[in-house]
Amino acid sequence: MRYMRCLMSVRGWYEWNENELVRSDSGRKVKQPYFISSPDSEVIAFAGLWAIWNGQDDSQVISCALLSKTASPAIVHIHDRMPVVLKPEHFDAWLNSKTHGQAVQEIIADSHMDFISCPVSTKVDNARNDFADLLEPLNS
Repeated sequence: MRYMRCLMSVRGWYEWNENELVRSDSGRKVKQPYFISSPDSEVIAFAGLWAIWNGQDDSQVISCALLSKTASPAIVHIHDRMPVVLKPEHFDAWLNSKTHGQAVQEIIADSHMDFISCPVSTKVDNARNDFADLLEPLNS
């Protein structure tokens, strides 16, 4: 966390509401998926950490992970955790390896908390499905 911080740019993310069961196209009962995004920006940035390490075959592997925190009040009814979504004014400090300790914690604490959510198709449950319509809200 001290030196290897990164940003992951996304339009939003999916969460599944375990308290809201629906039927999938196959008829199975599944959790209702939601697409969560920012009402103010088409693209947001997750706070991430990256690493370079050697794989079993001695090949170099680059990996990353996103940080998470307690969900914002706007989406806690869907899931109790969410990614740390950084505010644009914190991007440079987050990426600067000279930003340490308390300053890093303050950036995380001041992360974006205003989100919108909409239920989407259960087709997002299948990794083979990769099309723009997955982001379309379901009709109420």
